[in-house]
Amino acid sequence: MLAGSAVAQENKYLIVSAPDYVGSAALTEFIDFRTSRGYEVSVYNVPAGTSREDIKAYIESLWGTPDAPDYLLIVGDTSGATSTSNTIPHWLGAGTRQAPTDLPYACMDGPGDWYPDMYHGRFSVTSPSMLQQVVDKTIRVESGDFPDPSYLRRAAMLATDDPTAEAAALHNSIISTYLEPAGFSATRIYAGMGGSTADIAAAVNAGVLFTVYFGHSGSGGWSSPGFSQANVNALTNDGLYGLTMGWSCNSARFDLDECYGETWLRAPNKGSAAYLSASTGIPSGSATAWDSSWRMERYFFQSFFEDDIHEVGRAWQQALWKMLDDPDYGPAHSETHNIFDEMVLLGDPALRLPIRSLALSLPDGCPDYISPEAPTPIRVRIENVCETYEPGSGLLHYRFAGGQYLTAPLTPLGDGLYQALLPAPRCSAVPEFYFSATGHLGGTAKFPRNAPATVLTSTVATITTLLADDFEIARGWSVWIEPTMESGFWQRTTPASQPPPWAPAADFDGSGRCYVTDNRIGNYDVDGGPTRITSPALDLSGMTDVRVSYARWIYCDDASGPEQDFLEVEFSSDNGATWVPVEQVSDLGGWVKREVVVQDYVPLTAQFRVRFSINDTPNNSTTEAAVDDVLIYDRSCHAPPLPGDLNCDDAVNVFDIDPFVLVLTGGPTYAAYYADFPDCDHRHADCNGDGAINVFDIDAFITALTGASGACCDDATAVCADHIGPADCMTRYALGERCSDLVPVCGNPGACCNGVTGECLDYIFEPLCIGRFAGGVLCADLDPQCMSCADAELMAPGSWSGNTCGALNDCALRASQDLIVQVDIPITGSWTFDLCAGTSVWDTYLYVGHGCCTSTWYNDDGCPTGGALSILSIASLPAGSYFATIEAYSTACGPVTLTVSMQETAGRPDVCGAAGLMHEN
Repeated sequence: MLAGSAVAQENKYLIVSAPDYVGSAALTEFIDFRTSRGYEVSVYNVPAGTSREDIKAYIESLWGTPDAPDYLLIVGDTSGATSTSNTIPHWLGAGTRQAPTDLPYACMDGPGDWYPDMYHGRFSVTSPSMLQQVVDKTIRVESGDFPDPSYLRRAAMLATDDPTAEAAALHNSIISTYLEPAGFSATRIYAGMGGSTADIAAAVNAGVLFTVYFGHSGSGGWSSPGFSQANVNALTNDGLYGLTMGWSCNSARFDLDECYGETWLRAPNKGSAAYLSASTGIPSGSATAWDSSWRMERYFFQSFFEDDIHEVGRAWQQALWKMLDDPDYGPAHSETHNIFDEMVLLGDPALRLPIRSLALSLPDGCPDYISPEAPTPIRVRIENVCETYEPGSGLLHYRFAGGQYLTAPLTPLGDGLYQALLPAPRCSAVPEFYFSATGHLGGTAKFPRNAPATVLTSTVATITTLLADDFEIARGWSVWIEPTMESGFWQRTTPASQPPPWAPAADFDGSGRCYVTDNRIGNYDVDGGPTRITSPALDLSGMTDVRVSYARWIYCDDASGPEQDFLEVEFSSDNGATWVPVEQVSDLGGWVKREVVVQDYVPLTAQFRVRFSINDTPNNSTTEAAVDDVLIYDRSCHAPPLPGDLNCDDAVNVFDIDPFVLVLTGGPTYAAYYADFPDCDHRHADCNGDGAINVFDIDAFITALTGASGACCDDATAVCADHIGPADCMTRYALGERCSDLVPVCGNPGACCNGVTGECLDYIFEPLCIGRFAGGVLCADLDPQCMSCADAELMAPGSWSGNTCGALNDCALRASQDLIVQVDIPITGSWTFDLCAGTSVWDTYLYVGHGCCTSTWYNDDGCPTGGALSILSIASLPAGSYFATIEAYSTACGPVTLTVSMQETAGRPDVCGAAGLMHEN
């Protein structure tokens, strides 16, 4: 049974075809198209006279092998119980209605199985030329080049006039819940409101992505409003194809010569690319009888618009799983089995509908915390789906205390990335925000998808990181091992492969290393103990809200009783003299992330430590543990002052009147004010912002008190809003003014020079500039001009030669002339930066870093020959651009040759420091 959410690895595509179509131009074109979209396509050429049981046996022979299909497409019409040159036989379902179906071909779990293991559909055609017509329509939907691209945002919703069906109410709900929020316009063609055959033809001819009928029908057409096979063949929607579905009887009765659904599929240059409906009768006549169809229509649209599944076969199967999980139906209900059998997809199960205009995502995720002191940058990725992004339409929508959302534009960063600046809120704010963008056809995409019903939130706080340890390097942790312990002591290393689920096969955060208990492969779990890892001492004095987060792994095969072993986490506030338990936990493996508030256990002192302990005493169980990704940080909030807030409650209201009078009349010491409000600041009474507290602040205080508004300008983004109250503006504020009256005007774009690359951008705001910023000027006017810091660029592996004599001291890593070479490393590996081949020997220093004038790696006098020349070998250097700075001792200078080469390095086993009971890591 397939998981409805599975996506990435599902690309094996099996075509079961009658012989007439194998090798045809149409099928070859379709195979090439699916292959170009990343599918691995294979074809089973079914000999004429093959039984359906033997066809299924072939499919079953692939199951459990690397060729097991994720998608199944049957090519050919059906007739009889065996195949012919142009047909593949169907089955009769095992449900109570014994519907014509292809379902057993997709069920791999033996007799009686009716849960499909692959997404399946049928090109129900009778000739290669008919197949070509179907392939053309399928490819057109996914390839674009539409006569009218706006049809991708249209739907036709058809409803019977049978009052027991309540079809109009269902469609109205689908339209308001799914279609309209996604930017669709829906044409309602309801028989009870006069909807007609002509209305259907007009809507489909204009182009619709969805045509949905709910009501009565037969194998030759829909009943009310009526639409027959002749009406389908008279359509003129060339190039504007979509998905047609009927929640109705017998319209996909594909065991007939040509049923209604087959007409929609087969009609050349008209109709639809796929048709989904029942191959037999469905319950009707009462609201209770129609209920299952109600639910399946809703589940199908949920799959498209909530679960973000756009392949028709996958979306339909997701809807089936929803019905299977429905407590009112589920596997025991006969109607559930019938739906699995009778709903037939005539079309490609991998057909991808271009539903979304754009795709928005946050590549760095949503920030957990936003600063009260400065705007928070958030990167947004905008991808074209079925529309092209309209430049300048991207917006951040935000509010901090309910009410109306304000907006700020997204600034382009290149390669589909944009940056939003969320203004700094006050400490008491409750930030809510979302993003939107518009395509060239007017379709709007949002993140989150159904914003503003669902929005993003963050906590307002300033974060001070005290310790962030991924255990890739030693940061002062100590390991203690009980002297009689046999195995399982803590090691900081890369986890070795162990039989699951004992020890982790990899660390938690993906950096490589973590602390594990005895990394040797084999039976080296925790025996005896305890063994402990203890953090370095940290100064938490003066902090506000300190938290410790960590990832832990604990496995113990004793689930209860005195034999059970635990991973113990403890805090100390007195440098380890005493310890307070935080948690004692046992489990059966798996990484778990935890966060703990320190002051809930110990006071915040200058001698804080945390430790992790594990033991197996008595030695009677299999026990493994691991720790990774330790983060210790403080949360605080110190927002800029709010003029008029004299009682420090983050608001200006009637409770500020008395303290305002105390300040106004109590200078210069303000003793009376501080007697009543010792933790507040008298300077908040400077309401007019002139630097003095006097009678001229009274009017401004009254204005703030009564909620008068003004202009709020964020100079970083050039966004200005009128009619904003003082408490709601976290940037430049002008009480009583409008944005058009601001002096200086809102925003101050200028030129941004990246001194590393030499790239210069015009019309950039200062907070977005990475490099040198000059407000109010263009790049052409910069003085000095924007140039790269590097004297030369070298693509590794390779060599470059130069001479430091006469060079400038750009970097001042030493008091000497220097040369800077940008070195582009193409792949991750062990690389050597070598000055040893210089033509003359003089005293060099070699620095390598990620940016100009940085020194991540350094060498002096390392060449085995050449005396004072330098050489650096850097293991596991990631691909990217680095900067090699060549300096000299004192005033020396001379010619240099920098050679960068990749070295082959042999691995070596990890060595554990087992000599002592205490060692530093």
